[in-house]
Amino acid sequence: MSTALFYSAAPITLNSTTLAADDISLSAAVMSESFRHSGNLFPSVLVVPGADPRVTFRTPFKEAYDLIGLKSLKLTTFNLYFAKFVDAVRQSDSSHLKYGLSTSCVAHATIKGASVSQNGILMADIEVVLLSNDGMAHPLTAATASLPSLAGQPALKTLGPVTLNGTTTGGYVSASIDLGNNLETFKSDGDLYSRVAAYTGGDIVLSFEHADPATLWGAIGLTGAALTSNCIAYCRDYSTSTHLTLTTGLSLTIASGRVIPADFGASSLGVARGGIRVLGLSTSDTHPLVIASGASVPTP
Repeated sequence: MSTALFYSAAPITLNSTTLAADDISLSAAVMSESFRHSGNLFPSVLVVPGADPRVTFRTPFKEAYDLIGLKSLKLTTFNLYFAKFVDAVRQSDSSHLKYGLSTSCVAHATIKGASVSQNGILMADIEVVLLSNDGMAHPLTAATASLPSLAGQPALKTLGPVTLNGTTTGGYVSASIDLGNNLETFKSDGDLYSRVAAYTGGDIVLSFEHADPATLWGAIGLTGAALTSNCIAYCRDYSTSTHLTLTTGLSLTIASGRVIPADFGASSLGVARGGIRVLGLSTSDTHPLVIASGASVPTP
């Protein structure tokens, strides 16, 4: 009788960079179609026209943004690892499970979004689409390998205040970024797997939850307001020495667009919460969101 093997999360390598990873998911995305004919009550034939495999994972936002940017990144090296456990111990040898790109295959990575709450860590949601070199070879190959090492610990960020049209108002309790990035894959000629992908753009939305929605909604109105100045969301740096938050951080700026109210509600004896969404606009192919490090975080 064989004993089940157990695996857990491990770092992920994109090109020459290894990222800390959490919530890793490999979707085989196998397509299947059954065929029923001649008045049969049940299908009698099954075909598998192929698959569209993808990988998703979460990683601290700063490292993801520095590597991938706000659009997409072509990968000629992509290695996904799952750490092997034997007798309740994580192994220290080369027996861990590795899924890497097959020969001449490539992949494309994009940041789908990110989120952070009070006392939380700003984490990015990454999607990787995998492409075959000839349409018939699966883009991933399984092997055993040693686990990679991180070059250093990731720089962590947490929630900060938000400046709307020049006014910084305290009370934000969570924030999220939806880049709306879309990587379309395409199959033809009876291929099993996609050979090409296209980055078809994004639809940027910043969303915030606020603990004083009455004041916030009073400032923007029930139908929202145009960005006459800009929206700047701040994410505070964590100190690597004191481990406390600092007065510096990332700034995420949308200069053109509109802020609109989302939901306003409260439970019995609870603190009311309200949301706003900031929709970014661009009249060219320039991304509506601008990100900068080392920004001075204002005091609400």
